[in-house]
Amino acid sequence: MASQSQGIQQLLQAEKRAAEKVSEARKRKNRRLKQAKEEAQAEIEQYRLQREKEFKAKEAAALGSHGSCSSEVEKETQEKMTILQTYFQQFGRAFPQPRGASSWVVVSQFFCDCVFLPRCGSPAGRPELGLQVLFWVLQLQRCRTRASRLPGVKMLPAPPLQ
Repeated sequence: MASQSQGIQQLLQAEKRAAEKVSEARKRKNRRLKQAKEEAQAEIEQYRLQREKEFKAKEAAALGSHGSCSSEVEKETQEKMTILQTYFQQFGRAFPQPRGASSWVVVSQFFCDCVFLPRCGSPAGRPELGLQVLFWVLQLQRCRTRASRLPGVKMLPAPPLQ
């Protein structure tokens, strides 16, 4: 009976050692899985950054230098608005004469070039002109209405939108 008790003790100890080994193996496996997961996340992040960088490069190549285009359009708009304001001050209030009406054609054509001709891939019209354009449109429309009432004044139609 003592040998059976000793055999059982050995089996229990062996079972305990096996359970410890299994526990250690599970811990190692969990550590490896956690490490692999962290490495995979780092690799995914690196890949995402690389693809994002490639996308930005392709986007910049496709769109060109959009920032300089915007500043160029803004500068050109300000120049044209200054010239338009000068034309309007010189000729806008002189509409009772036919000369004023012909001046309207100049102002009108300049205004249409300013507003309706697209540039740098922008859609028809220039939204960056904003309220300034609205003000000038109303002023010029009022002058156009006065000029169209004059006898012998021929008004040109507005150019079609592109």
